[in-house]
Amino acid sequence: MVNLTRKLAVLGGIGVATALMDGSHFETVPTYPTQSAAESSGTGWEVAFRKATDAVAKLNLTQKVALTTGATMGLSCNGNISPIEEIGFSGYCLADGPVSVRIADLATVFPAGLTAAATWDRDLIYQRGKALGAEFRGKGAQVHLGPASGALGRHPLGGRNWESFSVDPFLTGVAMDFSIRGIQEMGVQTSAKHFIGNEQETQRSNTFTEDGLEVAALSSNIDDRTMHELYLWPFADAVRAGVASVMCSYNRVNQTYVCENSKILNGLLKDELGFQGYVVSDWFATHSGVASAAAGLDMTMPGAMNSAATAIFPMPSYFGGNLTAAVLNGTLTEEKVNDMARRVLTPYFYLKQDEDFPSIDPSTGFVFARTYNYPDIYLTGAGMDPNNPPPARDVRANHADIVRKVAAAGTVLLKNTNNVFPLGKPKNVGVFGNGAADVTQGLTFTGDDSGPWGPNIGALSVGGGSGAGRHTRLISPLFALRGRIEDYGGRVQYLLDNHMMVEDDFTSIYPTPEVCLVFLKTWAREGTDRLSF
Repeated sequence: MVNLTRKLAVLGGIGVATALMDGSHFETVPTYPTQSAAESSGTGWEVAFRKATDAVAKLNLTQKVALTTGATMGLSCNGNISPIEEIGFSGYCLADGPVSVRIADLATVFPAGLTAAATWDRDLIYQRGKALGAEFRGKGAQVHLGPASGALGRHPLGGRNWESFSVDPFLTGVAMDFSIRGIQEMGVQTSAKHFIGNEQETQRSNTFTEDGLEVAALSSNIDDRTMHELYLWPFADAVRAGVASVMCSYNRVNQTYVCENSKILNGLLKDELGFQGYVVSDWFATHSGVASAAAGLDMTMPGAMNSAATAIFPMPSYFGGNLTAAVLNGTLTEEKVNDMARRVLTPYFYLKQDEDFPSIDPSTGFVFARTYNYPDIYLTGAGMDPNNPPPARDVRANHADIVRKVAAAGTVLLKNTNNVFPLGKPKNVGVFGNGAADVTQGLTFTGDDSGPWGPNIGALSVGGGSGAGRHTRLISPLFALRGRIEDYGGRVQYLLDNHMMVEDDFTSIYPTPEVCLVFLKTWAREGTDRLSF
């Protein structure tokens, strides 16, 4: 009997393993219809919801659909929703990213989410959020595309782990909560991202072979318990904090693209968590029109179907005219579009963005175009003179103080053998490693031209990609140490070439330092995963 039981257990295990490998164990259960946003939602949005409902009632179908469809992929904003004068709606400027207004001049680059979470300080995370909100507002961005709790960081080689807070869902949830409250207190909407299971950059979205064959994005196959105990947890805290929007991610979950996954958007987010705001797609993460809208997507960004589109060269949208046609031919109900439009407008009124919100800083578009070497036609098409850059609006205030506090509190001392720290005043200090000096490739961390390893030499404050920022000033460890030590008459010797250290070539270091400090770095960026540990 025992042998038979063991054999059955082994056979059962083989069956489960087979299901795990072929994906049949992880199938998306369709969940329709969308849970409509309700006035008595318990979010404190009741007055705003009534205003949004009244506003939507005044709009025709085309105008309602316009609220759900990105207008352009502009320069000063990463995405736009067009204004509608009839209801006093000034439009939306959606802007990256989780650490700074991307890529604006005279804006603060705040410590990354990982550093903020390492403080274990709710108030510092909240103050960081308030400062971020103030700067986005100052630059004229109604929507801050953050904070991020996905990638959660289940694999340490994930390229975007640094944008999020922690691999621990509880800590990440707390950080999401206090970040959202801080940002939105300044009248700026937040967009919790990337929802959900966006744990690697490799094949995160669909690609095409040289022969034009489409290769689907990877599928994060997640069972119900894991979904709730790990990946959904921080988003539950985000919803509880009153997050304005949630960004659906590029990947598939259980074989279905997230932005058209009714189980994920309708079932988990809008029904189970009771989310009352709007779901916005990650950029070009929409793969269908009616199917995505029915599954719970409320806004497609940047509007066009693929990345060949720009503000100068627009292309058709899965939403826009196609969504209007779907209503007119009976494929989609107008009440569904009404719910989508209400969800888009409710945070606008709740955060009083209809009352004296600052205009968009045009200099951000100029800096963005120059950073990515866009031709002048992009600037002229956006109404800017390529030879006459507008002055930047300085929104930094005293936020360097918050940067300093978060960075200091987020620095973790793992071991202090023989009480080496604090250092005191050593007369001869050696500084080693390619993470010690000024960045060789300048102060804008785009990551797009740095290869998989990042800048060769230089202190990295953040990673690369859409979550990066443009520093006005960045003080490297070597610069700070030399200033402090040379002030009291000490000396600093340094070696920044890691290859020389690996080859044990320290011939230039003499006499032997009393203290040796090593600064190493590891690069991570959107679009690629790290190659090794």
